[in-house]
Amino acid sequence: MKFKKLVLYIWVLVLVFAFSYLLSENKKMRDEILLKDRYLENLSSNYYAAVPQIKLNFENCGKQINSDCLVKDTAKNEIKLSEFVKKMGNRIMVCRYSAKYCQECVSHAIRVIQDSINSFDLSKILFIADNSDSRTFKLQMREYGLQNYNVVNCGDLGIPAEKVMFPYYAVIDSNFTVISTYFPNKSTHGTDFDFKNLKLMYENLLK
Repeated sequence: MKFKKLVLYIWVLVLVFAFSYLLSENKKMRDEILLKDRYLENLSSNYYAAVPQIKLNFENCGKQINSDCLVKDTAKNEIKLSEFVKKMGNRIMVCRYSAKYCQECVSHAIRVIQDSINSFDLSKILFIADNSDSRTFKLQMREYGLQNYNVVNCGDLGIPAEKVMFPYYAVIDSNFTVISTYFPNKSTHGTDFDFKNLKLMYENLLK
């Protein structure tokens, strides 16, 4: 009788061990599947974020920004955009934003630079607002923490990107010709997707 109980006890232990092992393996499999799903989701998100970029870049590259448009700086001085840019060098990177754009998108676009501030020379980046009045211009500057950056207020820049109604970056040369554009996508927030693309643009700026 004791022998039967011992055998039964051993079988119970074996079953408990086997069940625990199967639960552990099942959890590992679920975790692996979850990781793969997240990877595929991220890959898909990056793909759908990248495809429109190619089209937008193609539409804007080679176009000239209206260098004669009048801009107002933070001191309310009104000068031509060309005169302001001359102080910054032959090639600059422009960040275009507006009170008319999705504010979360604007915030994300600017934060991509601010969160990696050591990777960019801010003297080469010009933030161009499109606000109808100086009050909104100043409020947005404070909201986005742009007080110490190169910032001007200006109307339509005359390139197709202006019609998209989203914040964008553009590298322009001394003739105000667009070399490349990039539209940060808030759906990729939390990844380094936008940073890598802007860094690539910035490296082209230095060539």
